[in-house]
Amino acid sequence: MKNFFTKHPRKIGESYFMHFIKAFTFGLSLLTISLMAFVHAFFPFFFEYSTSYKIEKLHKKLNDRNSKRKK
Repeated sequence: MKNFFTKHPRKIGESYFMHFIKAFTFGLSLLTISLMAFVHAFFPFFFEYSTSYKIEKLHKKLNDRNSKRKK
């Protein structure tokens, strides 16, 4: 029987723990960005550019990670 917990991490060259840390950190970043966007919706003077900046930064980080894996 295949181990569903390690199939995807192995496929992308990571251990379960490495993948857990990266995915968890990415999730926390997305949660933080979401909260910032909600605050900005009610109070436009908060996080005027922070949300889009953080999304761009996270996107670059993910693209860099994917491009390294493809080499």
